[in-house]
Amino acid sequence: MNRRCIQTDLTILGAFAFLLICGHRTQAEGRFNGGIDASKKRCAATLLPTAAFYLRLGRFAPARALIAAGAPVALATDVNPGGGLSPSLPYAMAIGCFSMGLALEEALAAVTVNAAFSLDLQGEVGSVEAGKRADLVVLRSSRLLDLVRVGVPAIRAVVKDGRVVVQDGRLVAPVVPRRS
Repeated sequence: MNRRCIQTDLTILGAFAFLLICGHRTQAEGRFNGGIDASKKRCAATLLPTAAFYLRLGRFAPARALIAAGAPVALATDVNPGGGLSPSLPYAMAIGCFSMGLALEEALAAVTVNAAFSLDLQGEVGSVEAGKRADLVVLRSSRLLDLVRVGVPAIRAVVKDGRVVVQDGRLVAPVVPRRS
């Protein structure tokens, strides 16, 4: 099994099933076991908070329970015309913090290193390290909290492969697709 396992079920039972499918050990009665060996992780739970919000499901994926069980949690927007009406990753982070119980640092990890892990790209992207691609955003503010303030433009620039491609909301250089 590779790391591209994605789980978006919105119930505790679904989270339990995710842990079983991905090889995480859990207690028989369905409660999560927090003693999971990080080296044994084979997938990440990719949660879609904006889809749950726009579909008015009344509940969100059990991010806290998954984290307590030792599962890596990634957040995504699932932008689509049906239920994911917002392309804003900062908005997905805000819902993750305020409706799913994530700490700001956990939400940041969920959209960076854990998102890269969920796509099996952690050796190339997801953190700022020597040898990795320089795909990142530059924030308008030095306060990380401003990243989850709804309605406030948080991103100053987008850097792709080491080149600024978006500056103050305007495309300033073409984004050249990578060839695999």
